[in-house]
Amino acid sequence: MEGYFRDDDGGASPDINTTPLIDVLLVLLVMLIVTIPVPLHSLSTALPSDSAAVPPKQPPVRLTLDADGTLFWNGERLDNADGLDLRLAQLAAQGEPPALYLRVHDAVRYGRTMTVMASIQRHGLHDVNLLTNP
Repeated sequence: MEGYFRDDDGGASPDINTTPLIDVLLVLLVMLIVTIPVPLHSLSTALPSDSAAVPPKQPPVRLTLDADGTLFWNGERLDNADGLDLRLAQLAAQGEPPALYLRVHDAVRYGRTMTVMASIQRHGLHDVNLLTNP
């Protein structure tokens, strides 16, 4: 083993002690990090005041198509399509109409559902949510 660290002529092999070199490089790196100015970015914002509160939204309207095709508006039975059109027209006349939740029973025919959807679309109401059974 001793011959492994020696030169061919029997002298000690030259090696460089890198510990002081690493120490100097680390000191230079720390000095560089400390001397770099930290950029301070600021952004001016205008926060809203308490008087600019958003008015509460209206509760959503729940439309339900029962198994026999009967339509309910928030639990109240609508006898015909004119009742639905009248209520949708009143809803569309409001500044910001509430959301519509439409729940359709599985036994209802597709055409009946599309008739209700077309009536909603005809009155310009776009916030319609279809509810399903989990």
